[in-house]
Amino acid sequence: MKKSNLKKQARKKSKLNPLAVAAGAIVGVGVTVAGAVAMSDKKNQKKVKEMADKIKKRF
Repeated sequence: MKKSNLKKQARKKSKLNPLAVAAGAIVGVGVTVAGAVAMSDKKNQKKVKEMADKIKKRF
């Protein structure tokens, strides 16, 4: 193939699907909101801290 054809193919492959990007953004916002709600409770904060400490000790 010619170099120009390779460049065109590379550009086509590198483009992201706008629908996939939007879906990823929506999922990211949902996870962030769920995390914020979960961390608003003192009991959940304590559980997360204990789990993080266990993971730190393990590695």
